[in-house]
Amino acid sequence: MKKSKIKTIVKKDKFKEMYKFELTMENGDVGIIYKVEDAPGVNENDEVHYTQKPNGSMKIVNPEYANQDSSSKLNYNYKNNEDERIARSVAIKTATDFGINKGFEVQQILELAKIMSDYILNDIQKKENVFDNSGDVPF
Repeated sequence: MKKSKIKTIVKKDKFKEMYKFELTMENGDVGIIYKVEDAPGVNENDEVHYTQKPNGSMKIVNPEYANQDSSSKLNYNYKNNEDERIARSVAIKTATDFGINKGFEVQQILELAKIMSDYILNDIQKKENVFDNSGDVPF
């Protein structure tokens, strides 16, 4: 991730439904940002963090969100992987249905979803049950 001040902003032609703006940075980088609205969302002389692709497109990045720790993501090391997102979606839906049926608290449902997603993604079975003393996983 780079950091620099915006020297100039020039509105360019549209790309499909997106508005294009060419940013020239003080450090010499030049790139295009794409916006849904007809405004760049940044101003000249703003100091911004950004990433730039080899094709010249830029993305303004909020550094507070770029480095979130895993505790803000329900203890998942969330990755932009379609298979993982599907597995976690299935796990949370199934855990919610099961947990509501059994009268679980929200934290118990989330723990069950974690157990289920670990099982789906990694074939990991939790040996002890956090919900009762029987030692059986509740699914």
